[in-house]
Amino acid sequence: MGELRSGASLAINVVASSAFTWPQVSVTKRSYNISQHGTMLEKLFKILAWSTLAFIIFATVSPIGLRPHDFLPVNVDRALAFTLLSSLFVVAYPRYFLISTACIIASAFAIELLQYLQPTRHPEVHDALIKAAGAALGLVVGWLINRYRPSRPK
Repeated sequence: MGELRSGASLAINVVASSAFTWPQVSVTKRSYNISQHGTMLEKLFKILAWSTLAFIIFATVSPIGLRPHDFLPVNVDRALAFTLLSSLFVVAYPRYFLISTACIIASAFAIELLQYLQPTRHPEVHDALIKAAGAALGLVVGWLINRYRPSRPK
């Protein structure tokens, strides 16, 4: 019998033919592919991507007084937020690059349209274009990270 490698498991089947005979034991080798279940780092990127999307939706739709403020100009904030969002999604879901591209750029416009739900906010096409440009930059950043990371998925 061959050796079991790390990540493999044994399946032991016990079959008893009658109460008076010894049970027959067969041992088979089952392989366990960790890439099917994802690593902890991949799960972390997925959580970060979805959490970032939730935060961006909150910041975009919430009343202007609840919007987070920092020292950067508003357009830079918009672009950087979508750069981070899209790069996280591309790293978290590397096999779905084209779907991520379409969904994230479309979400830049959809999230901007959500501002119609809040009377203190004012959606503008210019803001959505800034977000889409940031998303495009983030897609390139995410692609480069996937291209050069040591354990990239195949």
